Amino acid sequence: MVDTDGAGDAFAAGFPCAWFRGHPPRDRARAGSAAGAFARTSAAGRTPASSRRPPWIPS
Repeated sequence: MVDTDGAGDAFAAGFPCAWFRGHPPRDRARAGSAAGAFARTSAAGRTPASSRRPPWIPS
């Protein structure tokens, strides 16, 4: 963990994103959690410009 800023915002974006794509509730929670965890890997919620969407976030 680098910084917790933005983790809740990322969860709040990942969860409905999976919902709107028709994923079941468990996968929605996983998408939100994954997005929140990913946001914590860099300072102040900023991800490196070269980063890509992690493979565990539903497409």
